Amino acid sequence: MRRLCDAFTTAPLLQHYTPGLPTRLETDALMQGLAAIISQLFKDGLWYPIAFWSRKLLLVERNYKTHN
Repeated sequence: MRRLCDAFTTAPLLQHYTPGLPTRLETDALMQGLAAIISQLFKDGLWYPIAFWSRKLLLVERNYKTHN
């Protein structure tokens, strides 16, 4: 339980978008939902989240294969 509390209190906080910094987009698609996160590499050498998004799939969307 302590490790979980530490993870939440030390996780990187959302940062403001900074033009010119390296930026990456990570996505994930599962049978239940979709997710994406945009991160930037800051001068301290760490990737910080800029924005994130996720949602559950509708029942009809669950009929499609992940690559569709």
